[in-house]
Amino acid sequence: MTIFQAIYLGLIQGITEFLPVSSTGHLIIFRKFLNQDTYGTLAFDAVLQLATTLALIVYFRKDLFSFILSAKKFIREIPRSFTAGIDNRVSAVADSYTNIRAPVCLANTSSALKRGLGEMTAFILTKERDENFQMIFYIFLVTLPAVFFGVLLEDKMDTIFRNPIFVSVFLILGSLLMYFAENYHKKIINFQKLDFKKSIIIGFFQSLALFPGFSRSGATISGGLLTSLQRVDAVRFSFLASIPILLGTGLKKLFSIDLHSANTLLISSVFAFLSALLAIHILIKFLKGHRLNIFIFYRIILAILVLIYI
Repeated sequence: MTIFQAIYLGLIQGITEFLPVSSTGHLIIFRKFLNQDTYGTLAFDAVLQLATTLALIVYFRKDLFSFILSAKKFIREIPRSFTAGIDNRVSAVADSYTNIRAPVCLANTSSALKRGLGEMTAFILTKERDENFQMIFYIFLVTLPAVFFGVLLEDKMDTIFRNPIFVSVFLILGSLLMYFAENYHKKIINFQKLDFKKSIIIGFFQSLALFPGFSRSGATISGGLLTSLQRVDAVRFSFLASIPILLGTGLKKLFSIDLHSANTLLISSVFAFLSALLAIHILIKFLKGHRLNIFIFYRIILAILVLIYI
C-alpha cells in the first residue's frame, strides 16, 4: 500500500465512520477501485476504527469523565440492605438443597434469581439514580447483542460479505430502514426517554452494522427513532453506544496486523482520527435540525453506481 492510498483510506474511514453511510462498505468499495484485495482486510479496518474511536472519546471526554465519577459513586453507595437481601436468598436456596427437596430447590433457585435480577435492575434504574450511571447500564445492554452476533458471524464477515455487491445490497436495505424510521418518527407526538427495553432493541439494530453497508450510526439512530426517542437523544446515544464495540473490535484485531504495514497503518490512522473529529462535530450539528434524507439518497445512488460499474 502506498502512502497516498493510506491517507486516502484513512480519510474515507474517518469521514464515513460516524456518518450514516457505512465506513466498512466505503472501504470495501474504494479498495476495489484501487485494485486492492478486499478479503482479509478486516484487521486493518478494525484498527482504523480504533483511531476513529479515539476521536469519539476525545469529543465526548466530558460525558465519559462524568460516567466514571458516577460509577465510583454508585460503588460507594451500594446499600448494605441490598447485599444482605442477596445473602438471605442464597441461604434460603442452600437450605432447600440441604433438605433434599428437588422441586422446592429448583423453585427457590428460580425465584431467588428472578428476585435478585429484578432488585438489581430496579436499584440501578431507580429514579433517584444518577442519569450518567443509568447511561452506563444502557450502553452495556446495547452492546450485548452486537457482541453475541459478532462472535457468531465473525468468519463470514471477513470473507463472504466483504464484496461490493453485498455492500450495495446492504446500502439499499439500510436506506430503507432509515427511511422507515424517519417516517415513523415524524408521526410521534409523545417522545419517551431511554430505558431497559429500548436499549436492548437498539442493541439489535446496532448488530446490523456487522453487514458492510448498513452503517452502525445509521442503524442505531434508526433504532432510537423507532423507539420514540427524541432525535438529539438518539444521535447522542448512538455515538456513546458505539464506543465499547469499536474499542473491542479494534483491540481484538490489533494483534492480527502485519507488522510490515505498521507505517502505512499509522499514517492512515492519523488521518482517520482528524477527519473523524470533524465528521462527528458536523453530523451532530446537522442532525439537530435535519432528517436523514440526504444520507438515504446518497446511499442509494452509491449502491446503484456500484452495481452498474463493478
